[in-house]
Order: sequence, then structure tokens, then C-alpha cells
Amino acid sequence: MPVSDPLVTNDRQVKVTFASPKPANNGSPIISYQLVMDDGKTGNFIDIGGFYSNSMLTQYTVTQNITKGRYQRFMYRAKNAVGWGPFSAVSSVLSATVPSAPKAPSFLTFANLTLSIVVPRSTSDGGDTITNYELWVDAGDDFTSSFTKLVGYSNNAMVYLATQQVDGLVLGKTYRFISRSKNPIDYSAYSPYGYIAFGDVPTTMSRPLITASSETSLSVVWTAPAASTLTIKGYILNMDNGDDTDPVPIYIGVSRPDILNFEVGGLITGLPYRLTVQASNVNGLSLQSPVSSFYACSPPSNMQTPYYISSS
Repeated sequence: MPVSDPLVTNDRQVKVTFASPKPANNGSPIISYQLVMDDGKTGNFIDIGGFYSNSMLTQYTVTQNITKGRYQRFMYRAKNAVGWGPFSAVSSVLSATVPSAPKAPSFLTFANLTLSIVVPRSTSDGGDTITNYELWVDAGDDFTSSFTKLVGYSNNAMVYLATQQVDGLVLGKTYRFISRSKNPIDYSAYSPYGYIAFGDVPTTMSRPLITASSETSLSVVWTAPAASTLTIKGYILNMDNGDDTDPVPIYIGVSRPDILNFEVGGLITGLPYRLTVQASNVNGLSLQSPVSSFYACSPPSNMQTPYYISSS
């Protein structure tokens, strides 16, 4: 019966080989092989080649009428000078491939020396059911080190709780995490690296303070958050449009933990602007600080010196 070629067959095409070994010719040379295929719904078989014109091909790649995730049925038969022999046994070939690589694992939370890691799903199962996911980690703080499968990860969980005791993670170290999925065809490619440290995001910062203002600008400063096990990488200053909406980033200090101030211009005189600040580390951002509200304005002009009018 026809046999699938796993190096070619996938969710878009099916390649089968047949007549290996060659069937007995019963005294007359074989002059043609016919290959037939159904519609993937156990319907009637149709000719693929060899019936209307003789063909000695013993392999064929089908690229039309292939539906991902369906089993296509194939048979073949041989012809000599006397006529067609019987069809072979039916072969069912799944039009499927390996799953797509998942996205990179990512940080979710850290508490009580437990790191919660999101293990994303493959967006495509390749045409067959995904049966397994794996999570791997490197040695930490060494981005040339090899990966080890985390044996504590099981049940294809979307979130894994990693700990020092089970997984050997060290507080303050940054690790590369990767994952992959598997269906009956084989494993997917590994995901991209997810850089996650064994620690928490920065603590919430104090509200930003104003140091100067004009009718079109504000100068603000902020204080670094309380020390933690992970290094601060920078700060984000958020501000609204003076219309009491949610603040959005106006300054993103990537890899500049030394900058603790910012001047924003182009403001409208007399509007109250709401500002917050956040700190970032390898695992992400802190919560936004409490809101500070400042007006874009200049100090009042100097008043005249009081002078005597009258007395009684």
C-alpha cells in the first residue's frame, strides 16, 4: 500500500511512495501504475495518475484538495498487457506537520520565593492534537550556557510556579527560558528566549515632584524606589493631556537608571496635568506611582508696594 514520506508530507501537501517492492507482473511486464485518493472525508476515490495515460511513477506529491488535519486515503494498482490488477490495501495519511513554535515564556508574578512563568501555547497545532509542552531553562547569568528541561513542569500548564527548592533557581539571577510543544508528528521548534529573573518587578515609587514650571512646560523629579534584588534599568514618566484621562508614557528611560528628572514642553497654560512614574527591571514595570497634578503656569507677577491712603 502507499506510504507517506514524512520529510515532505505536511499540512499543505502529501507525498506517498508505492510499488516498493514491485508487485509480481504474472508473466507480462508492468506498463502502468495507477494511484487514487479520496477527498479526506472517506468519499469516493479519484484518479491521481496512471489510468488515462500510462505512468511508471512510484511516488507522487499531492498539493491540491489537501485539508489540514484530515486523513487522505490512498490505493494503487498495476497494469500489464492483460489489464489492471487489484487495488492495494488502503493507506491513510494525515495531512499534518509539527506545531508552530510557542512565543517566549514570560514573567507573571513573584511572591514567597516563587516565580510564576507564563508558558504560551502554539498558535497552530500543525493539523493534529498537541499532546505535550516542555519548559527549559539555562544556568542563569550566563547566556552561553546550555538548557535543562524543568522536570517539575507537567500537565501542559499555562503557568508554571518555579522555586529554588524544585528548580534550583537563585535569587537575583536572570535566566533564559524556552519552551516547545509536541503533536503525534514531532516536536515544534523551540520558542524564542524569555529573559526572566528570579525576583520581582520594582516596588511602587513615590509620586513625582515639580521643580519648575512655565506657561508651557513642567520640570519634574522622582526618587528611586526602595532597593530590591533586581537592578533598576530605567524609568517611565507618564502624563495625560490635561483632560483627566489616564496618563501615557512621555519619557521612556531605557537603560538610564541615572536619569531622575524630565522637562516636558508644549503644554497649554492653565490646564492641570496628571503625572505618574514607574521603574523597570528585567522582569517588567512597577505599578504606576500615585498621581501628581501640576498646572502649566508661571508664578504671579510682583505686587506693588503698599502705600498709605487714609486713616481714622
